Amino acid sequence: MTGRRCPLCKSPLGTAEVKPYERLTCGKCHADLHLGEGGKLVVGKPPDMEERYRELKQEVRQLAGQFPLQKVGAGLALLLTLVLGLYYLFGAAERLERVAEAAAQALAGDDPAALASLAASGTTDDLRRWYDAVHPRLVQLRAQWGAKAETVEVHVGQEDPVQQKGSVGISINPASTGARDVSLADPSKATAGAAMPFGELTDWTLTRWGGWKLDGRATYARIAPTTGTP
Repeated sequence: MTGRRCPLCKSPLGTAEVKPYERLTCGKCHADLHLGEGGKLVVGKPPDMEERYRELKQEVRQLAGQFPLQKVGAGLALLLTLVLGLYYLFGAAERLERVAEAAAQALAGDDPAALASLAASGTTDDLRRWYDAVHPRLVQLRAQWGAKAETVEVHVGQEDPVQQKGSVGISINPASTGARDVSLADPSKATAGAAMPFGELTDWTLTRWGGWKLDGRATYARIAPTTGTP
């Protein structure tokens, strides 16, 4: 992404490689972005890839029905087209660090809706509970930092595509202090102090389409005993 800038605020967006239709978040204005056709940055969330895959599947079936092929030949043609279409749409599994950065920016940007959009299926409500539990602590720490610039970082502790599991530490701290590696620390045991950084551990799951999603249930379970919430 060398040289690319946010279409809204014109701030640089880093140098990491980005796949077509991958969801991005501007670190400055927190706008939703994605890489559209032709490699151009587009404002807004990317199209639903699973829905696009279902449409492609239907189109292929209709196309296959137009040709007088034997049943076996038609089945093989359909399978090959679907495999190629799946690879075109999704490619290899995305990097956990990239999508975790979007979650960290959503948390730092006080944007629960953007955070919820990254939740794994069936865990959105738990992720909202997690946000409601940890966000007040971030607000309290910010009051101690004053009007200082912030640094938002992620630390991947586990990224296991085979087990479809991952864990990422999110740290938010005043720019004048070093980031704390929350992948190794237990934020629940930390005590508040002057310029103390914010840190939380999050759990992730890999979907069958090769995309990482934030496991709200497992993430919330990490703090549920300390919040007193069932």
